[in-house]
Amino acid sequence: MSGTALCMLVHSTITAVEQPVEQMAEEACRLLMEHIADSGKKAEDVVLRGDIKERESTAVTKDSATIK
Repeated sequence: MSGTALCMLVHSTITAVEQPVEQMAEEACRLLMEHIADSGKKAEDVVLRGDIKERESTAVTKDSATIK
């Protein structure tokens, strides 16, 4: 349920992490092209930031309401 429209179709709507799909595809292509150009190149870790979309499935508790 990574932030797709399906999250909005269910009752209660589901909190999800939206994946940076376009950026993931760009990085995958970049890494593939680099590997094609130099098959001896070491593997590279890539970390991308997702975005939490809070919806009705996330309850606000008394304790969490006071966290700043």
